[in-house]
Amino acid sequence: SSDGIKKDHNQLLLRCIGEQLAELDLLLSMYPDEAELKIEDFVAVDELRRLVSEVDVDAMSECQFRIGFTFRIIGTSNLVVLECICRLSGAYPTEKPPGLFLRSDWLSRDRLRLASEALANQLEEMFKPGEPVLYQMLSWLTEFVSTNIPTDEDASASTATEAGAAETEATTDQRLCRLWIHSHHIYNSLKRRDILNWSAELRLTGFSIVGKPGIVCVEGPESAVEEFWQRLRRLNWKKLTMKEKDVCPPDATEAVRRQFKKFDDFRELSFNARPGRGREVLQDWGLVIRFLEDKGLGHVIPVYFGNLTSR
Repeated sequence: SSDGIKKDHNQLLLRCIGEQLAELDLLLSMYPDEAELKIEDFVAVDELRRLVSEVDVDAMSECQFRIGFTFRIIGTSNLVVLECICRLSGAYPTEKPPGLFLRSDWLSRDRLRLASEALANQLEEMFKPGEPVLYQMLSWLTEFVSTNIPTDEDASASTATEAGAAETEATTDQRLCRLWIHSHHIYNSLKRRDILNWSAELRLTGFSIVGKPGIVCVEGPESAVEEFWQRLRRLNWKKLTMKEKDVCPPDATEAVRRQFKKFDDFRELSFNARPGRGREVLQDWGLVIRFLEDKGLGHVIPVYFGNLTSR
């Protein structure tokens, strides 16, 4: 029966979460300093511990919490050379590998890309369904960095040059883009939190609007925008689509690039929002349309609202 299948799924999910927590505890014992390993959301971890300890199978179907943390590789002078962001889905470790993403303000884009490719290849090689792999992956990454990436003071000059090159790439060479995302609805507080956290982490600007439909607009370097989209897609949505992509040419002048960006930060916006039935949030979509027109973004109005206008 469908109830039996659901119960089996929840039991499997509970077992996976239990194994994830045991693996997290091992990592915390190996890396007790928060400067090296920082948990994203202690409330989420505590709630998952409660569900596992109480063997609350039924509650798993409603649980939206996930385990996430950042692992930092620190060089001399407390320099953070590389960060590995880890997020665990409910299917790890039984079916799917952990989600691992690299980030660095220190490395050039090319070197970061090569490190990311090496990480992906190593994860594909090491992951075996049903077996934990996080400690092995973080140990491998630490060894990879020490072998392939200069982290000591002797290499500071060349690495600083890389950092400068990375900054130049991010600000001048890399193509800017703006992504328009449509969701059937956005109500869930955890998804809203992820949208705000990820946009801040990836240094993206734009906005989100909760309700039905849900709207997310992010702008910034194309690689960061793409990373945001890939993370968002991995969450559980009724329907999520990329509606439009605005692109600023890579050879655009700095003045054109500044004109392309329409936002200074990322915010969750509200337009005379009022509560509806249940968890519904009702926005004044006429005000949303006027906001888009005032920002010079009227071209996306038909994408979301058809022929509706603010006037």
